[in-house]
Amino acid sequence: LEEQLEQRLSDISRLYEASSQLSASLSLEETLQVVVHKALEATQGDSASVTLADEQGRPEMRVAVCSERDISLEESLRPNGISVQVIVSGQPAIFPDITQKPEIINPKILARGSRAAICLPLLGRERTIGVMWVHYAQLHPFTASEVQLLQTFAGQIATAIGNARLYAREQRRATLLEAMSTVAREVASSLDLDTTMTQTVKMLHEGLGYSLAMILLVEEETQEIVARAVATSFAEHLTIGYRQKGDGSVIL
Repeated sequence: LEEQLEQRLSDISRLYEASSQLSASLSLEETLQVVVHKALEATQGDSASVTLADEQGRPEMRVAVCSERDISLEESLRPNGISVQVIVSGQPAIFPDITQKPEIINPKILARGSRAAICLPLLGRERTIGVMWVHYAQLHPFTASEVQLLQTFAGQIATAIGNARLYAREQRRATLLEAMSTVAREVASSLDLDTTMTQTVKMLHEGLGYSLAMILLVEEETQEIVARAVATSFAEHLTIGYRQKGDGSVIL
């Protein structure tokens, strides 16, 4: 009983440390590294990784610790792999002996010498946003309390991701509002339309990071659409004076 109490106190301590890190940092990759390390310490795992998926189920980001770096981002979510199954079901997949399931385990996991593993869903507010894997070099009979502890860590990771994305959205919104305010000031202080339009697309391109910002006006005489201001990092053919007919055809 005393040993169980000490283990529980140790688990709580690691959870507290992980929670403190979540509160102290909004750098997503840094936060994931710390929380995954804490999960490894708590469960005596040998390696771990977190893979995030976008709304279409495509791999978006991957953070690995210890010997988990041999699997690329593209390989981390195989179409019929365990990770995708866990994302779809929202339930953990537990393998006390992965050699008993060689037909569904990623061959690279077997090749590196892993013998046991658990894959846990990262449950966001609206969908499963990714998975966390923890691997063991030896056979590992997972206890109910151990699975519960890992699910708690997975929950912390999902919270961290949600907070980081919310922070990024708010930062972008603040930048957008500032850009709109600047444009409004430019319009109010300038009587030169071309200058105002040029400043507007420049701010959208450089300030907000849009790859293309362009203002097109209809020319009354020809009824053609003419580019009056352009800022772009890739479409070199789109310059001031670019014309398009009302039917959609381009005039070169």
